[in-house]
Amino acid sequence: MQRLSEVVCEYPRLDERRGGLAYRYGYVACIGGPGTGDLFHRAIGRFDHDTLQMQTFRFGDRCAVSEPVFVAKAQSAGEGEGYLLATVFDEARNASHLAVLDAQHVEDGPIARADLDHRVPMGFHGSWRGETR
Repeated sequence: MQRLSEVVCEYPRLDERRGGLAYRYGYVACIGGPGTGDLFHRAIGRFDHDTLQMQTFRFGDRCAVSEPVFVAKAQSAGEGEGYLLATVFDEARNASHLAVLDAQHVEDGPIARADLDHRVPMGFHGSWRGETR
């Protein structure tokens, strides 16, 4: 077994169009979590299996993130060309929001967000299903 990164992470996801195939990019909730002294993950990461580099965006010490879900820009888009969706619980607001990140530039942070007036439980998991015609 080979350690890929020193960044503590969980909830690995990938572009589901690559399920069962070789893939380059993995997406994770990271920085914090069990074994770190912080119960929650505070960042979203993109790991590049070709370069062995991790890009991360940290939401802050009082924001807990869920697993990121990859959404392709289009069915014909290349691997990694799309968005990451994640719910973020903001302890200061006592409410969550949906964060949207450019999957190719995770380190730049959210490009959009949708605020909710309530908390989404941290155990919430999701998937994306595009429109079928």
